[in-house]
Amino acid sequence: MAAGLAELVALATHQWPASPYRNIRHHVVLDQRDSLFAFADLLDQPAPLEIAVVARLALLLSERTSPVYVGGRDPDALPVVLAG
Repeated sequence: MAAGLAELVALATHQWPASPYRNIRHHVVLDQRDSLFAFADLLDQPAPLEIAVVARLALLLSERTSPVYVGGRDPDALPVVLAG
């Protein structure tokens, strides 16, 4: 999942689509780049994480309604999602 967060930021940086079917809100992801990288770092640590944090990040990457994707929830919701 940490690699998925890093890939999301890389796609946004280069303004590439996530897939032929899903486009990223590049500016939204780039605005939250530091928070996304901080979560990626947490996921790479051996210390356990709360399952709610892991689930929230999994949905952020996989759900088409995620605020990181065009057509998803309100992009202003991303900081709220990341804050928990």
